[in-house]
Amino acid sequence: MSGGIAVKAAYVAALPNGNIAIADYTTPGVFEVKRDGSLVTANQTDFITGHTPGFIESTPQGHVIVRRNVRGVVRFQNGLDGGAQTYATTSRDINALDWGGPGDGKLYVFVAVPTGRLETYGDPSSADAGATKIADVEGTILSMAVDSSGATYVYDVNACSIRRVSLDGMVKQVVGGSCAVGAVQEGRVGQGSGIAVDAQGRLIFSDSANHRVLRIALGANDATTTTVVYENEAFTPGSLDVANDGVIFVVDSTTNAVWKLE
Repeated sequence: MSGGIAVKAAYVAALPNGNIAIADYTTPGVFEVKRDGSLVTANQTDFITGHTPGFIESTPQGHVIVRRNVRGVVRFQNGLDGGAQTYATTSRDINALDWGGPGDGKLYVFVAVPTGRLETYGDPSSADAGATKIADVEGTILSMAVDSSGATYVYDVNACSIRRVSLDGMVKQVVGGSCAVGAVQEGRVGQGSGIAVDAQGRLIFSDSANHRVLRIALGANDATTTTVVYENEAFTPGSLDVANDGVIFVVDSTTNAVWKLE
């Protein structure tokens, strides 16, 4: 484990240029940081003022998607050095978001209605900018990740379960059902707060309660193979993301520092 970028981070996203974007809810601001920890730029324009930045994601074009507040999503136009525009708004609370799917992908949002619903949004400049429902999903979903096929993996913090939601609306539990405590248990995870998908389609999970980051490969009939990426009792992993080269960036919720796992 190496790194230690000195910011008070809440959420992190890997950028296609190799840097990372960090949402700091104490400043508040959104920052671009190099892997050596040096600051590239910070954007604290009017859209951020008075609004704590929340979940943060990036697109293949280098756009940064930020949850401005629980009912609005903003896109930075060009990395963190361009203007910003409202990408999507909803009258319902946004519990989680990610960017993914085929091609250049779309914005996937999990909203409370008051039960859960997974939706996609097109580019705001296009005709399909409105929300399209994929499926209703029960549970307390606070993190999600979308793979290259458009399948969405959502984590239910109360059930300690990961479910896959296909584009056709099918929902299937692939991990969990009860919370794992202590030693790694195949097919189960503990209470966590971050999930991502790497280039090989493996799930990367912040098992916060057990102070570790897990890599979960899904095989035939969704059989799991779980490995520990990093584990330390003094480490409480939160938000995380995976760069194109496989490096994992994760927020330590205890110190609000960002670490990289290689």
